Amino acid sequence: MNAAPLIQAQIVKLYEHYQMSPEEIAEDQSIAIDFVRATLMTKSQVFRSVMSAKEAKGEYITEDERREFYESYKALARYTDSDVVKEKALARLIDESRGRLDKVVVEQTQITNVINVVQIMLDRTKKAKEIALSPNPRPREIEVEEVSA
Repeated sequence: MNAAPLIQAQIVKLYEHYQMSPEEIAEDQSIAIDFVRATLMTKSQVFRSVMSAKEAKGEYITEDERREFYESYKALARYTDSDVVKEKALARLIDESRGRLDKVVVEQTQITNVINVVQIMLDRTKKAKEIALSPNPRPREIEVEEVSA
């Protein structure tokens, strides 16, 4: 008899009825976390709806995973032999610590950049219009190369 369906049913029951996290289930049942997540993704509608809601909010990386990634960046910055990689890792760590990588800040920065570009284009158009409509427009200088015969 195949025990996999029984284990999968137990995992779903622990998640849905006892509100255990996938990590808690894996530890409690001595099962690999990847197997627990795969089982929940295929067998539990509740898990799929929670994950899709988290993904919509951009929260599909757990806090433990986020800390692990942060520690990886720290290790990379400390132990790499490449100065370029070290500089990029350190810049990323500094930006992360100051909140420069937050989604809201990035979106505001992009909006500000678009507004700045539009303002520059409007200023240039206004200047060009003034020059074109002025009574004595500046003569255009044309550079001509001397050709030797």
